[in-house]
Amino acid sequence: MKNLEGLILVIICIIFFGIGLHIVSSEFLKHRIIMDVRWQEQDVSGEWVKHEDQIQLNPSETALIVLDMWDNHRCVPAAINVKKLAPGLNEFISAARESGVQIVHSPSATMQYYENYSQYRRLIGYPDEFPETNISLSNFSVLGECVETCDNTTCPTWKNRQVSTISIFDSDLIGENKSVLWYFSEKGIKNILLTGVHTNRCIIDRELGINGLLRHNFAVYLVRDMTDPYHFPDEESNLTHQDVYDLVIEFIERTRCPTVNSSEIVFS
Repeated sequence: MKNLEGLILVIICIIFFGIGLHIVSSEFLKHRIIMDVRWQEQDVSGEWVKHEDQIQLNPSETALIVLDMWDNHRCVPAAINVKKLAPGLNEFISAARESGVQIVHSPSATMQYYENYSQYRRLIGYPDEFPETNISLSNFSVLGECVETCDNTTCPTWKNRQVSTISIFDSDLIGENKSVLWYFSEKGIKNILLTGVHTNRCIIDRELGINGLLRHNFAVYLVRDMTDPYHFPDEESNLTHQDVYDLVIEFIERTRCPTVNSSEIVFS
């Protein structure tokens, strides 16, 4: 009888252990990001070769930064392109947020507008400096141009706030300096999905752009279809807007970090 009771107890333990493993496994599968990332390396002959790989990230260790998606811009076509980009970017942000990714809105030079927002005030009190690695990073040579601009009379709301078609939730953050990095460190965030504008300027050069994040030892992934370069030339220019986009993506993949298309990211 005791042997039978012991056998039943063992069977019950095995069943509950299996259920526990299933729950843990289901939770892991439920909360992860699967991405097909792309980068470029030189082979032995010096030719640049594109590489692709599938990686997985933990959403709780990942943030999505939205850079400089302002409500207006003195470069008229730049403002138009931001408004075109915003709805799709907002959908992408929503999917990331639902999976547990920390969303950070960073429209530079507009923090006065947000000073009473809880998403901004949450970052008050962090130090002004953050440890960084001294690495040498080359500059991208095409800063772009714009032939159709407006002045303070015709576009007075330039850099007033982030474009309104991108939603800001209570769980999001709003910030533009190293306080954001301290928050990441405190929460164990080490992976960054980078979006916004402009690819050949602030996306590369800002504190919360690629260069700053790399110097602070974060793993950065540029979402290449959720960004746009600054270059709106006249018809006689040697480089079109698409040319500069292709060049800066190539530059980033060769010298900075992997890129990924939003359609190749699965939030689960």
